[in-house]
Amino acid sequence: MEKQNYAKLPSSMKKTKKYWPTRSINRETNMNSNSNSKWVIILSGGEGERMRPFIRQWLGFDRPKQYCAFMGAKTMFEHTMDRALAITKPENIVTVIGNGHRQYLRQQGREFPGKVLQQPYNRGTASGVFIAIAHIYSINPDATVLVLPSDHFIHPVDLFLVKARQMIDSVKHNPDRLVLMGATADRPETDYGWIEPDWSDSEYYPNSRGPIPVLNFHEKPNQKSAAGLLQKGCLWNTLIFAGKIQTFWYLGWKLVPEMIKRFDLLRSAFEINGDNLVEKVNEKIALEHIYQDMRVRDFSRDILEKASRNISVFHLDTVEWCDWGRPERLLASLRSIRKCQDVFKEKLANENELLLV
Repeated sequence: MEKQNYAKLPSSMKKTKKYWPTRSINRETNMNSNSNSKWVIILSGGEGERMRPFIRQWLGFDRPKQYCAFMGAKTMFEHTMDRALAITKPENIVTVIGNGHRQYLRQQGREFPGKVLQQPYNRGTASGVFIAIAHIYSINPDATVLVLPSDHFIHPVDLFLVKARQMIDSVKHNPDRLVLMGATADRPETDYGWIEPDWSDSEYYPNSRGPIPVLNFHEKPNQKSAAGLLQKGCLWNTLIFAGKIQTFWYLGWKLVPEMIKRFDLLRSAFEINGDNLVEKVNEKIALEHIYQDMRVRDFSRDILEKASRNISVFHLDTVEWCDWGRPERLLASLRSIRKCQDVFKEKLANENELLLV
């Protein structure tokens, strides 16, 4: 069992009360829970290593891809924030960024709403999710949360928002499950995670409008396995998902308890301090200690794959989705909607030069 060095934590972190997970979600709600129940987490902590050569050649300097404007005047992060604002009120948005990313937010020339949590170290996608969950839990333990990565291409947005709202509503009827959005697969992609839905019930296949039980997850399979998954009608894992706060917390305690022990301390500190400006220094110090020797955990591999019985998938049909993690995928998406920016037109003629990865 991992030993936490409490002596080095700020005083506000030592006042934590003991908490143990529970499966029950029928807890007494906060006074403002009805108006405060729907939250959005934006994951924006990645460095975009695979896109770095492409972006350096395009801009002349390095910049994480989510802070680049590949289409129109807005960056990928801004497009994601607009989607979040269409789903919930501004103060109910929590953005998780990487160390040093605040400069990119300032450079975008607008104030971004809600809470921004800067991780001192990259410890995988699980830490990005659970640091935000800890903050929301401290405000409303009965909240419903939608998680949006900030580096995805989604078109058309209006249809996606319809799907996202339907998925959030489905959580009301499945409060003990996480509901994950699965995109229609059109090729044997080895760079994505795959979701194997349980199509055995005829009501689900082929055009389900509700959550579908999940049989298995397959993280970045080889070419032969990906071809088999495509033939079986499996879906791509978008890592867009929704669930009740306490369901996240329960799965965290069950599957990554050493990580949740740390974030439970943070949750208690948030409850004590709120957004008190005096305590922001303590928050920074606390995060440094919490993250310093934290084990890297991937939300797909360490949570979703091990908890398939607690996961349903919502089919994202009629919407084009792509993870712009490689230049060739970005260029294919831009062509598909015929909205290539002028800055790319000349370079598209020399595509082989661009595909550096």
